[in-house]
Amino acid sequence: MPNAEIFRQVFLNEGINFTLQEPVFYERVQIGVTANPTASTVELFVDNFSIQVE
Repeated sequence: MPNAEIFRQVFLNEGINFTLQEPVFYERVQIGVTANPTASTVELFVDNFSIQVE
C-alpha cells in the first residue's frame, strides 16, 4: 500500500490538497518511463512491496 502521508506532503508542497484513501490495494504493479526528454527532475515514489510468481 502506498504511504498516504508521503503523497500528502509532496502534493501539499505543490499547493495541492490531496487525500489518499486508506487502505489502497493494487491488482498490478506498473513502472514506466517516457521517451520524451525533459529538463525537469522526475521523481519516482516506490513503497516497499514484493511480487511472487508461482
